[in-house]
Amino acid sequence: MADEKQSNGEASVDGFSAHLHKGDFIDYQYEVAQEALTRLWQSAVKLEKRKGKSEKRVHNMRVAFRRWYSIWGVLSVEGFESKSFKRKLGKSLKKAYKLLGAVRDWDVDLETAREFGVSRPTIAKWELTRDRVEKEANAGLERLELVELVKKLSKFIKKRAQKLRKEQKDGNRAPAQISDIIEAHLKEAEAQTSSLSEHAATLEELHVLRLSIKAWRYILVEFYGCNCEPLVEAQQLLGQINDLERVRVLLQNEDGALVLPSIERIVKKQQDLLDSLDDVKSALPYGLRPEIATVPNK
Repeated sequence: MADEKQSNGEASVDGFSAHLHKGDFIDYQYEVAQEALTRLWQSAVKLEKRKGKSEKRVHNMRVAFRRWYSIWGVLSVEGFESKSFKRKLGKSLKKAYKLLGAVRDWDVDLETAREFGVSRPTIAKWELTRDRVEKEANAGLERLELVELVKKLSKFIKKRAQKLRKEQKDGNRAPAQISDIIEAHLKEAEAQTSSLSEHAATLEELHVLRLSIKAWRYILVEFYGCNCEPLVEAQQLLGQINDLERVRVLLQNEDGALVLPSIERIVKKQQDLLDSLDDVKSALPYGLRPEIATVPNK
């Protein structure tokens, strides 16, 4: 499909089309969306062909989805989402993302279990569960026809952009300044993170904080071309706390004599991470507005 190939128009770095201060906002959204759709399609094809390690294919597909949803968070409130999309195509995409998430969680759980010395019999049992979950996920993804879903998504975005352009041409939609709209979304992400950072205390609240930081981080990545290290560090730290908690809960259902040492190590690591959380929060880059640079397409 034509939209599977990256545009040869405006320059881009790491999913970033470098013309944030000029041009038509609808065209700009469409360009950024096409880059994300290219990643989605490429990852979906590799996942479907089942080449290489399963863990890597699942991880790459999840990352491509995450980056798509970070862009969709802007597009969906700027006119690209329709009621029919939400009920049909959007619902199917979320199902696919959830299926992949179940497999990815087990991959992370197993990696964490090995790191913290969980017994081999327990790991072997979890590996069987992981394989069963992957089998169920593959069956679900086959029913959903993931590659075709991405193609349908690309066609939908193209048609939706055409509709929005016509509305703008007919005077039914006011032209928007690109930088003003993205700035508004960035400020909203910062404000939400600031509020959550101040009040988050439980592990559940820290998980919500991580999701907010992730959304903030990917706005900077996709629309400013900036992968901000303090946000990466905060997301990783909070993600590790969440991963450790998931494994700790799993271990509680296993033989206590075998798993108690691993639980103790996990709890200690969680506490170490929680102790460092204030420093990570204080480093969050509120107000960061990267310089916008134009570089050749790769």
